[in-house]
Amino acid sequence: MTTPLVQTAVCRFVVSTTYSQDAGWETAIMGAGTFLGGVGTPAPVSRYANVSEAKAGHKEWVDKITTLGPQALPVVRLGHEAYGVKDEMQFLYPMGNDEYKEAVRSIAPGFGI
Repeated sequence: MTTPLVQTAVCRFVVSTTYSQDAGWETAIMGAGTFLGGVGTPAPVSRYANVSEAKAGHKEWVDKITTLGPQALPVVRLGHEAYGVKDEMQFLYPMGNDEYKEAVRSIAPGFGI
């Protein structure tokens, strides 16, 4: 398990940037189906060489989602060569009300929405 460098809830998505042993610095986006027992998983969308790039990349994703608003988000879900997983174009969808509340609570316990 990795500890997030930064997580941001924005327009019914969660943007999470972490460091992992197998992928390094990486930003993933969580949309519908990720929380409340859903089958969705975070979609890795960017990888970085260092923490400075990771912080800047996280902000770029937050800004992009903020500009687009809560709508279907086209992304390239990054694969992982070591595991034989290829990059894949997909759409992420905004979370519904209950799922988004749970997502916000999970990244900011005690935050009342």
